[in-house]
Amino acid sequence: MKKTVVCLANSYKKSNRCIAGIEILAPGAYRWIRPVGDREGKGVSDWEMVLADGTVPRLFDVVEIDLIEHRPEGHQRENYLLNPKAMWQRIGQYPWRLVDGLPMSEEPLWPKGHGTDSGGLNCRISEETAKSQLDSLRLIYSRLVVEVAPAYTPHWAPKVWAEFRHAGQDYRLKVTDPVALSRFRRRGTGRYRLGDSLLTISLTEKYDDDHSYKIVAGIAERSPV
Repeated sequence: MKKTVVCLANSYKKSNRCIAGIEILAPGAYRWIRPVGDREGKGVSDWEMVLADGTVPRLFDVVEIDLIEHRPEGHQRENYLLNPKAMWQRIGQYPWRLVDGLPMSEEPLWPKGHGTDSGGLNCRISEETAKSQLDSLRLIYSRLVVEVAPAYTPHWAPKVWAEFRHAGQDYRLKVTDPVALSRFRRRGTGRYRLGDSLLTISLTEKYDDDHSYKIVAGIAERSPV
């Protein structure tokens, strides 16, 4: 089955990628779709997501993807198994002027979570809490501060965090959007304030510490400040 989605996340996921977007069913009717690979970790490989022109999906690309079946797993009910033999097709670009019509989450980003020793805030929930959740992808508008933290060693890439407030709660979440990571790491260690931005937030599968993490899988800034 072919699905046409507005790409809202092309995020690092270990050695692969996590792709996610919204299928527009009708005016005001939407469905989140996350294509997944048939492998451990369910990530999408570079060659599986390559487009006919040799590039990969970018934020707001409208992409046609061939999917085999709905493959929900736990709270990640948006998962669909991709057809690895079919090339993805870019149909066009979703215009900024229509972004306000996409389904924005006005609620907190899942139950209030714990922090981490590395500096995360409200960034993870327990396995038991995750089991009761009905989704794993949210779209929000927010102003934020992006922090590039010092690297632990010269051989490690600096961590990049997004700090923002949404629905009365404060968050400091890891950024996994490769375009944003490249952009801010080039600017060096520091804190960078962004204006109104569209953020795609993903709730990961369970990690080895028995927690699922809230991550920023896509950042699109509307008006820099």
